Amino acid sequence: MKLLSEANGNKSSARVAMMICVISACVCAILGVWLKSELLGLAALVSGMISSSMGFKAYQKGKEK
Repeated sequence: MKLLSEANGNKSSARVAMMICVISACVCAILGVWLKSELLGLAALVSGMISSSMGFKAYQKGKEK
């Protein structure tokens, strides 16, 4: 996939990890709503998954430059 590649064509492990975290968070959110879980705890779980992956990507991008 071109979306997961860097400008020079190499695969970016940080982008792959972020994509996995985002997909996992979406699945957790859908399952949590479907199973009628506590929404506050579910929101905290999904927010933590998304923010940690975004923080890792921002840190990696800063180190790259």
